[in-house]
Order: sequence, then structure tokens, then C-alpha cells
Amino acid sequence: NIALVGTASQSISGIGNYNNLVLNNSNGAVIGSGNGNMVSITGRYTPTSGVLTTNDNITLKSTASSSGTIAAGPTGGNYINGKVIMERHIPGRRAWRLINFPVALSGAPTINQALQENAGGNASSNPNPGYGTHITGGSVANGFDQNSSNNPSMKEWAGGTWAGIASTNNAINNQHPYFLFVRGSRANNLGMGINAPVDNTVLRVKASPKQGSQMLAVAGTGWQLTGNPFPSVINLDAMAAANSSRLNRNFVFWDPKLGGSNNVGGYVTASYNGSGYDYSPAPVSQLSEYAHPFAGFFVDAISTGNYLVSENVKCNCGNGNVFRPVAPANNSTSKMHISLHSINADGTAPVVDGAMAAFGNNFSDETDGFDAAKLNNTLTENISISKNNNKFSIERRKPVAYYDTVFLNISNMKAKDYQLEINTENFDSTGTSAFLEDSYTGSRTQLSLSSENLYHFRIINTPAAYAPERFRVIINKVSSDALAKKTSIPAIANAIGSDIALLQNPIQNNTLFLQMKQMKAGRYAVSIASIDGKEAQSAYFTHDGSSSIKKVVLKKQQWQGNIMFAIINGPDGSTARFKILVQ
Repeated sequence: NIALVGTASQSISGIGNYNNLVLNNSNGAVIGSGNGNMVSITGRYTPTSGVLTTNDNITLKSTASSSGTIAAGPTGGNYINGKVIMERHIPGRRAWRLINFPVALSGAPTINQALQENAGGNASSNPNPGYGTHITGGSVANGFDQNSSNNPSMKEWAGGTWAGIASTNNAINNQHPYFLFVRGSRANNLGMGINAPVDNTVLRVKASPKQGSQMLAVAGTGWQLTGNPFPSVINLDAMAAANSSRLNRNFVFWDPKLGGSNNVGGYVTASYNGSGYDYSPAPVSQLSEYAHPFAGFFVDAISTGNYLVSENVKCNCGNGNVFRPVAPANNSTSKMHISLHSINADGTAPVVDGAMAAFGNNFSDETDGFDAAKLNNTLTENISISKNNNKFSIERRKPVAYYDTVFLNISNMKAKDYQLEINTENFDSTGTSAFLEDSYTGSRTQLSLSSENLYHFRIINTPAAYAPERFRVIINKVSSDALAKKTSIPAIANAIGSDIALLQNPIQNNTLFLQMKQMKAGRYAVSIASIDGKEAQSAYFTHDGSSSIKKVVLKKQQWQGNIMFAIINGPDGSTARFKILVQ
């Protein structure tokens, strides 16, 4: 650990490794030029005062255990003069990576120079073992390494979708992250395809680093692709909080360690819950609001315009590993985690995608900043929660009063076997019950609220089997009065095929209380019938289409039996049928 605090300009010569280097000298410091001089930082460079002239001889090293970073400097920047070699260690795994390059556009190297170690187009060339990677998807003339499939392994964001880059001979664009498929270093044998051994590699770029607070733009609302502009760890939560009129405190990361059907990674949504962050699906990497150097991600934009990434959001929060965990969220919130597993031919069952529903008094039933919209993964299957014609990865609402439904949505499914894993937190298992309904098989499976639930299902080439709305979860909460009665008939009965729930069963004082959820506005007919189907009486009520509780008062009469049926017919032809107990 070295601190340069002289009063005259100081010089650094020779080759040396530094954990932490601090410059606090208004007259600056100069690293020697030419070969034989190289300063390698494994910890942090802190530009307190003065300008560091690099003569292009400084490296921010990256290994499996740590990455060199630049700490917060003056908000106006201009604290480094010259280029810096910025490294990013990539552990051995064939997977896509969402990578942002923290470089100034002026003087940026080509993709070939940076990522292919200037050997692009010659797949067998490995000039610097342990560095670089192959990039496929085009001609040799355009700098691409050749393999049998020639599929694009480096993509850029264009028109809201990923498209293969045109040439690796073009300069690195620092405006948006790239989607890069890393097979390993350039020692990888492309001819062996997926059977090639994988190894670790280090990607590096020699350029002027971005310095000083950065103003970034979002061109639309919802999920917008962006990245960490600095070779530093930054606090994304602090960034979003400082730009609260522009950004929600929601983010989408790419987790290269997430399985999926192809085992090449998947999206993970992080959403602020009021005290910490929830994640869906559960990440394999350790994710938090701290974004490491070279990280690309999506922000949740409220409006178009610019937002500020200040030097002050840089933080001394770890060694720049993938991400770090955060404190657990408020235990008063009930959560339901839904994970979609792919059952692969080799017997593995990796998580493909996931969604989470949360219930708490600090949340609203209306869509707001506590809800994180779904960002579909075009590479693999998706699962989300449907609400008000929108899809969410993380959806939060008020606690269950009597009855609620979590509508699931599946998409991009394949003809194969899958498994739903449903786990809950902080549900009252004494007074609450939950059921998973499968509209294709017609099954209704009670869920444990205290242990893991696994539901195996198969997709075949039949529309009903891969229908987006095939699954939903019904949650019933029993009142304390009903629990005290210990009746054999549930206090809340849901109607299969509709969103009407009967509250307070047994019914008392000849009164039905019906919970209406997303039901069509209009006139509804209620018929009370005996077990043998004989109608005892009928009634009508009008519904305005809102989610509300309807009170239906029946005529007083001597019922022929304690157990009856209530049949509700809607204006759209829907029918709900309940077995009721009359007291």
C-alpha cells in the first residue's frame, strides 16, 4: 500500500504490484514510459488530489479473487492522463456475459485488439495464453474466428433486440453493453464445439477510462439497457435513489451461472422491497445492488431523459466479484417464490426462470415502483406473474384478506418435461391454504406453506399444454371466527374456472359475501339449490368490474338441508359453483 503525498511531482519507475495506491499530491505523479515500466493495481487506485500520468503503463489486474478498481475522484474527472489496461477475469464456463466497457470513446481500441488479442480471424492463434477469447459470426475479413456453425458470439443492442456485431475491426462502443458468449480463452478448440475443455480467461482493454461523474441517457420507459461506466464497483441503489424521478429501484442482471435449458445463463430481477432487495429467480451468483467493473444491466426507467452516475456512487464494497449479498428483507412480508426447472436429458434440473409474489402492508394492489416488470429471455423459457394485462418478475400487493389469485404466465416453452418449484416465506399455515391449479390436466394441488413444493408437468405440441395461462395459484385465508367453528367445509371456497370467491362459509343470516376479482361488469344471477339440484331460490346483483366484495342477501326460508349449492352465472356465460353450509 503506497501513498504519494509529496509537494513536487513524483515519479514511479520499474515493474511493481500494488494492492492500494493513493495519489494525494496536487502536482501529480508520472509513471515511467516505455518497456520496463508497469504499475499493476490489485486493489484500488485512489485519486485524492493531482493527476496521474500513466504513459500507458498501468494495469488494473483481475483474478479469480479480486479486481483492481479506481476509487471515487473529483466529480469533474481529469485525474488520469493516459491509457489504462483494464482487466476482467472470466471463470471457465461456456456462457453468455453482459459486458460493458468503461472506456472513453476517443481512442478506444477495436474489438479485435481488445478481446481477441489482435488475433481475430485466426482461430488457432493464441498469442497471449490466458487472455482473450474467440468471437464468431462473420467472415475472416471482418475479424471473426471461424467454426462450423459460425453463430454470432458477440451481439449488440439494436432496436430492442440483440443482433450480431458487423465486424470485430470496429472500435469498442462505450454507449451500451455487449452480449458476449465466452467459451474460454483462445486456447479453446473451436472444432470440438461444446465438447471442448473450458478454461479461465482474462479480457482486457487498453484505453482511457471514463472519469468524472457521467450523464447517461434512457430513450424510453421500462427496462433500458445500460452499464457500469467506471472501472469500479458502484452502488446501484444509491444511483437510483439519487435519480428517483428517472429510475425505479429495480434492476435486471444477467447471471452467467444460472442454468436454463442450454446452461448458458439467464436474467435475474432485483427489486427493492423497502428495506432490501428481492431476487427472482434465485441467483446462482451472489447478486446485490453493487455492480462490478465491466457489468452490464437493465435499469427500470420511469421517464425518458438523462440520469447521473456520480463519482460518489463508487464504493469500497468488496473485491469486484460478481456481486455481494445484502441484508434480508422485512420478515413481515409474505413471499411466494416460483421457479421453473427444465428436466434435461442428462437428468439435471436447472432453474430456467422464476417469479416472485410478495404480500405486505407497505405494498399496493396497483402497479407501482415496487413491481418489477418481466424482461423476457429470448434464449430460453420464461415464467412471470400476470396482473392488469402486464407481466411481472416480481409483483407485490396487499396482504391476503380472504382470497387471492396469483396468475402465472409461461412462454417460449419446448416439448419436454418441466418442474415448478414453489416455496413460501412468512405465510400463516394455520389460517391460510394455497392450491396450484393446472388448467390443462384439470388438477388442483394443495401447496405446503412450510416446505418445498415440486410439481412435475409435460409440454406437448398441443395449444392447451403450452397455453400461457395454464397455471395459477389460489390463496385462501380463513377468518379466526371460522377457524373457531372448525367446520369441515372450508371457510373460503374458490370457484374453479372463475375469479369469484365465497367468503364466510358457513353462511350466516342468509347472506352471501362474494369476493369479485377481475370479473366482467354486468348482471349476475345467483341460484341456491339443494344437493339433488332442486332450486330453492334465486337472486341478482350488478357488478361494476372492480375488485370488490359483493353482499347478497337471500330470502329467509326454512332450508331443506344444511348443505346446499350456490351457483353464480355471469354476463359472459361464466359459472361459479360452491358447496355451502347454512347455519
